[in-house]
Amino acid sequence: MIAFGNIAQQARLAEETATREIDDWAVIYTMVGPARPLAVGEAARLRKAITDAAFQLNLMRLIAPQLGQAIGATGLLTKKDLAEVDADAARLLRGTNARHICGPIPDPGRVDAPYDPAVQARPASPKRR
Repeated sequence: MIAFGNIAQQARLAEETATREIDDWAVIYTMVGPARPLAVGEAARLRKAITDAAFQLNLMRLIAPQLGQAIGATGLLTKKDLAEVDADAARLLRGTNARHICGPIPDPGRVDAPYDPAVQARPASPKRR
């Protein structure tokens, strides 16, 4: 019971961490779009969001292996099951939505937020009725 309680606690922490990181990225994505001057205080808000997102990422990098080890220790999943999860994660990180934080700035006149073309083929195009 203690092991399962520990897993639940770590999973809650991972979920809260991921939610905070997503909130930080929502602030960072306000920079997407045509170039424009920053409003008063906007640079400080963006710096904080970038710092917080990096902190949440590092926290998740600490939580994830501990959570995997805790699940493995229960025998709930086999090593093969955990290897399949790792393989799925590696595949997703190489897929369409895999993006590098630092890279060339694209054409500022187009949308460059990450998206999956299978879901939203042309996000910048107007909707047709």
